[in-house]
Amino acid sequence: MRTSLIAPVLAAALLVTAGQTQTGPGISVQGIPAWIIYTAFNVVPGTDIRNVKHVKLSNNPDGVWTTALNVGGLAASSGGVAGVGVLMGIFDPYNGTFIANNEAANLNSVENDNYVSLSPDGLWALLERPSGLYLASRAAVGMQFGTPVSVSGLSAGLIALEPSLGPVGGQMKVFYSDASNILMQDIDLPSATVSGNAVIVSNPVQLGAVPTAPSVVLGADGDVEALWASEWLLPRQGPNTGDSDPVWISDLDPSTPAVVHIQRNDWQCCGSVAGGFIYYTHEIPPAWHTMHSEGAWLVGDTEPLLGTVDITTGAPNYSAPNPIVSYLMISGGEGPRVPLSIIKGFFALDAGTLAGLAIPFQTTSKDGIASLSFTMNNDPALMGQSFAIQALIADFTRLTYAFTNTSWLHIL
Repeated sequence: MRTSLIAPVLAAALLVTAGQTQTGPGISVQGIPAWIIYTAFNVVPGTDIRNVKHVKLSNNPDGVWTTALNVGGLAASSGGVAGVGVLMGIFDPYNGTFIANNEAANLNSVENDNYVSLSPDGLWALLERPSGLYLASRAAVGMQFGTPVSVSGLSAGLIALEPSLGPVGGQMKVFYSDASNILMQDIDLPSATVSGNAVIVSNPVQLGAVPTAPSVVLGADGDVEALWASEWLLPRQGPNTGDSDPVWISDLDPSTPAVVHIQRNDWQCCGSVAGGFIYYTHEIPPAWHTMHSEGAWLVGDTEPLLGTVDITTGAPNYSAPNPIVSYLMISGGEGPRVPLSIIKGFFALDAGTLAGLAIPFQTTSKDGIASLSFTMNNDPALMGQSFAIQALIADFTRLTYAFTNTSWLHIL
């Protein structure tokens, strides 16, 4: 175990005793234009890109992802019909390639086809049109999707839905915005029906903001544990107007504040996470395009006594097959954000209640996703308790280090 990096982190943190601050993923590369999936000037046959969603599917090699895009002016040869269309392809962020395919051709219509997202298994596609939400299925990954059908059961008159799909506790959920909060609700995929009560999972963190465009982040157990979303601050009045900022939502507890990921005064929205690669779209001249960011993230878990706790981290692994190592730290709460010059991000746990040495776990995969699992102690005193967690992710080959966001381990 390498603990040489942990000691100075804790020593610096102990010097600061006041305040508590949630912190977001440690960013090793700030947002830059992702030229590999930009516009027709490169490899996407259209005029711009409005939304980007990555998902890791069973037919994707190590370090490669399936990506669904909403493309303005999508070419008819790629399934475009009118306005905004849907395009899918295979995305390799390490080698800078996006290879389009025809899997989404049947998702396109005479309406604008917006905000597409895929289920984690890649067998369902959810998209939004002016006439409502639509859902399509396919028998296996790699095949074309069928014709979408209308989704029923949502309250009439909702705007800014911008939905995504993901399971919680074995039940498939649809995550969406009602222009006030981000909600989740049960969805039966075969019947395309939303049912049950909508549950608020995140409130706006910026004054007057509209939270929207939730994209799921999964834990090692396959459940949705976090969200990558956006917040609108100014109303849109047309192209290249308005203010929208990407935010990281560390769990599904609405009392946990979101963290603004990139703060600008222009339009950034509608992205997703592919391992340690973090994407969103940016509407500034010359065209609405994708942005590429790299960071270190962590998601926690909620489990009962004797339940299996799964902690998951993500970061780029340019050194694969050499490992990147995550050092999990557990504390009684959050503390002030403490920067260290050689480490991206901030240490943000309460140093006074920090528990022992950091726990190491690693991955050699180019996907960059690592997990740690353990059984929760059967101690009644732990019931109802929550512990703040954070990790330091180290690439000892390239000598790069980053703190993740803070998150929580909740014990039922």
